[in-house]
Amino acid sequence: MSNKIFVVEDDALTARQLQRYIEEMGYQFAGDADNAETALEQIKQTQPDLVLMDIRLNGTTDGVEAAARLQADSAVALIYLTAYADDQILARAKLTEPYGYLVKPFTKQSLQASIEIGLYKSAMERKQQRIHDAMAQTITELVKLHDPYLDGVQTRAAKLAEAIAVELKLPRPEARGIYLAAMLHCIGLVGIPSALTGYDAPLRGVEKAFFQTHPEIAWNLLKDLEFPTPVAEMVYQHMERLDGSGFPCGLSGAAILPGTRIVAVACEAARMLSARGMKAPVGVDEAVKALEQGRGTLFEAKVVDACIRLIREKSDAVPA
Repeated sequence: MSNKIFVVEDDALTARQLQRYIEEMGYQFAGDADNAETALEQIKQTQPDLVLMDIRLNGTTDGVEAAARLQADSAVALIYLTAYADDQILARAKLTEPYGYLVKPFTKQSLQASIEIGLYKSAMERKQQRIHDAMAQTITELVKLHDPYLDGVQTRAAKLAEAIAVELKLPRPEARGIYLAAMLHCIGLVGIPSALTGYDAPLRGVEKAFFQTHPEIAWNLLKDLEFPTPVAEMVYQHMERLDGSGFPCGLSGAAILPGTRIVAVACEAARMLSARGMKAPVGVDEAVKALEQGRGTLFEAKVVDACIRLIREKSDAVPA
């Protein structure tokens, strides 16, 4: 089946020209809209493979803002098609990570080249994501063999971390990287005896120091793997805390990656909400209280707030 292309264009004549070209190239024309709100709704319904987005649209929302909203909700490829190419617009457009930027007037040949490149890049990114997902799944299965009780923590942390990233309106690629980091955050524990990882009482002395090496073990396992976002770094930092009381490096404040701050909160919430051996999970109220106590000191306030909203109001973000 041929790829579907949706057009967002405020000029009706240009929209019809684009439709004709798209169909002559052998692609499916998924539809068109002349304003952002209609476009976003129809794109959600038609699920195109690529969107051609004009920057100047009817209504109060321009194409760059529409593209940013689209990117937060889906992984569709996008190419800007516009008569406006000034530096300010280009700078805004670049932040949405488009697959191309075609300046009007365009030819059928230049349009086809842009579409083919955009679809190819999109397909390669989807393939890479499948590889990353399969790799993460394999690693988490190995962790589960080492300690079966970590499986629920990994899965819950990953889904919650991604939900927090979406709640904070981060770009989809960034949210996906955060998901992978949270899914992989337990990998360093394969080097730690399960008797220590499941110990109920606080660890002390040599045992505590040994346990705190697990982020470095994780780093050594992940550092040479290629990810589109700093997944290995986020895993390495996931036990750091805003006030510098974490480990392994005692990082604080801005030294901790923004994605790590989300992973840290999601992992802490997942740990509290997961059963471990004979130890039952804590209730939602108790988990919320613990997160609130660390708000602004151990954990970033806006991340804690988003996490609490999700576990209180959106139970599907915190799988059982």
